[in-house]
Amino acid sequence: MKNKIITLLGFCFLVLLPSYGQKLDSSYFEEPIATNKIDRSEWKSIVNGIDFTEVNEEKEEEEKDCEEKEESANWNSALIGGILKFVIIALGIGLIVFILVKVLSTDSIFAKKDKNISGKTAIYDLEEIEENLLETELDGSIQKAIQDGNFALAIRLYYLSIIRELSLAKALDWKKEKTNFQYLRELNNHPLKDSFKNATNVFERIWYGEEELPVDRFRAIAPEFEQLLKASRKSL
Repeated sequence: MKNKIITLLGFCFLVLLPSYGQKLDSSYFEEPIATNKIDRSEWKSIVNGIDFTEVNEEKEEEEKDCEEKEESANWNSALIGGILKFVIIALGIGLIVFILVKVLSTDSIFAKKDKNISGKTAIYDLEEIEENLLETELDGSIQKAIQDGNFALAIRLYYLSIIRELSLAKALDWKKEKTNFQYLRELNNHPLKDSFKNATNVFERIWYGEEELPVDRFRAIAPEFEQLLKASRKSL
């Protein structure tokens, strides 16, 4: 097959060679064009057995392979894009549902969790106190917590009592869902700001943290809360 193609190309070269060998002078264009006749029987013997469709078939197969690869790549890209889109939408829906559940529930999204209180005063009582803080006198509850040895609860009640007195004095506006940081901002220009800030730090370490509060440490910090409570009452 290859030998016949080479022979064919050689034959064409020999036929065309005399034309290219002529000199291209001004008289060349005036001379009659010489033609070389091709022996049809010789041409047929040369091209006999050559299948020119093989080249076209190979080209078509290559083009078909390229199209299949391109279609496969496009399909993979579309599949990956669809999966990523689904994941993003699912995460977005999950986040929205989470926020709605937290907003509609009684707990704030960023609210700190209370310690479990052991003793005679239950968390249920604390919730009731906070719901009616401005109408509730806490001195008796503070003394009861101290007698029961529940010193963390006593510090919590001290802190609530201080907020109650400052709210009654219009120094801040008590709301159960507010954070301690918001109360500190409301007391920005108040004389008791620094004392309230120190009490807030101590209260949060004891109530929300893992810091233990033995009796000797309670006796050391309780006077600070008592003094701040008395100063808050004087601001009325």
